[in-house]
Amino acid sequence: MKYQQKKESSILSKIICTRCSKTDYISFIPAGDRPYYCSECLEEMHAHRKQNKVEEMPSKKGTVYRFFCVKCDRIVKQLDKPLARDGVLYCRHCTDEMLRKERTANRGKVTMIKPKDK
Repeated sequence: MKYQQKKESSILSKIICTRCSKTDYISFIPAGDRPYYCSECLEEMHAHRKQNKVEEMPSKKGTVYRFFCVKCDRIVKQLDKPLARDGVLYCRHCTDEMLRKERTANRGKVTMIKPKDK
């Protein structure tokens, strides 16, 4: 929403997408010496960047891991390595939630048996 409002208020330049040949508008003046893409192609091209890629960044506290959590749909920075399941990365919060649900699902019903009196 904010992007669209900013896009409407700034100078728009008409471009032809290098990939799909659709006409689109960009919020800057193109230099013309590089390829330009429509918003749909850009989103499709950048989607693979978000998933399954972990950046390790040094910090005072140690290594910080930056990645895209698929479940909560956001970019996360955390000190713990992300959990990867079936090739998908999850943040600490989503990992804890999934493990808790698995533990409770695996419990089933417990029957208590009284020991026999001798």
